[in-house]
Amino acid sequence: MGRALAEHFPEARDAFSEADAVLGIPLTRLLFEGPLDELTRTHNAQPALLAHGVAAQRVLDARGIAPRAAAGHSLGEFTAHVVA
Repeated sequence: MGRALAEHFPEARDAFSEADAVLGIPLTRLLFEGPLDELTRTHNAQPALLAHGVAAQRVLDARGIAPRAAAGHSLGEFTAHVVA
């Protein structure tokens, strides 16, 4: 999850690296290499989804594409707050 995004866009790579540093876990490795059963555990899946959403928005921001509004449900609310 997110590997192609990071391979093609430096903003995404930077966002994933920042998440690794802030969380103190190898989130990027888990996202790109798995194992899937470890990634899908809630304590990994939640920050992975947030990091992916932030990475995607940073790619858009770098290209001048800014949201007019952001919304989310549950964890998505945090992603919306970060990218807003």
